Amino acid sequence: MNDMPVGFETKKISMETLGEYLLEVRTELGLTLEEVSQKTGVYEKFIHYIEAGQYQSLPPGVYVLGFLKKLAEIYKVPDQILLEQYRKERGIVEHLASKKSAEEKSWKNWFQKITITPKFLTISGSLIVGLIAFLYVVFQVFAINKTPTLVITEPKNDAVISGTSVNVVGKTEVGMVVSINGQNVFVDPNGNFHTTIGVAPGQKELKIESQNKFGKKNEQHLALRVEEPHIAGAETIIPSELQLELKFVKATKIELVRDGTKIPDEIVPAGGIKQIVANDNVLLTTYDAGSTKLNLNGEELGILGKVGEKITIPINKESASLLKETSE
Repeated sequence: MNDMPVGFETKKISMETLGEYLLEVRTELGLTLEEVSQKTGVYEKFIHYIEAGQYQSLPPGVYVLGFLKKLAEIYKVPDQILLEQYRKERGIVEHLASKKSAEEKSWKNWFQKITITPKFLTISGSLIVGLIAFLYVVFQVFAINKTPTLVITEPKNDAVISGTSVNVVGKTEVGMVVSINGQNVFVDPNGNFHTTIGVAPGQKELKIESQNKFGKKNEQHLALRVEEPHIAGAETIIPSELQLELKFVKATKIELVRDGTKIPDEIVPAGGIKQIVANDNVLLTTYDAGSTKLNLNGEELGILGKVGEKITIPINKESASLLKETSE
């Protein structure tokens, strides 16, 4: 070992890994993997694995020790230092691999210990049911304390209305009960509602309320001003009108054509009241005449027909006048 280069006698292997050290030595000597392989008889790939620290790709340790002795001879370094460093690093690698394997085996053993029995299924089912019940209670508590959404798109607050009626259009949440001035209106499966309210000239206030089944409410008030109709060159008069009030014993679908204008079909809930004001005529179709009561211009006409019967009734000024004369 007297011909050992001075630079390699003082090199400290403890400051780096074995692979890094051997790579540095080979590089300083200007040797390629192929050249080292030819000089030592060790395959290039094994030399590369040692330099890269890929001990899991190397043959059994006894062979690696032989490789390191040959490398030490070519690189002119003490072989015991290389062998000791290799054993140390190989031990660390094997320890980590053993620990990982033990953890994986532990999880596998834990799952393997689980036996599917009627008792296990019963306990698991009870836990699942309990969790679902807990989540349901949390949802109900949230629903109780949540104020329903209520958006009125028509009419706007402080709107000026010309005519004898106003359309009320809005949206709330599914399952809510909506009322306008104390009268329930139909809410479709998407939470939309649309109805027509009769109005007289002057100031009018609409109280629109959405309420959930727990009594939580969202209430809005709309102030409207209804203008009296004017005729040029004549005195202001209130034209003769048709005023209908429909009351429903059960939820009933109705169709209305007012003064030639089709009003969107509506299903009025049980106990609901529908008011219609028209100038000349109304064409009323009810899909359950036995559940529909009609009041025309203050005269109670009662139930319109048989239960489940669909009828269409034309109402105009002449029929209203005839009704009034008959009542007198």
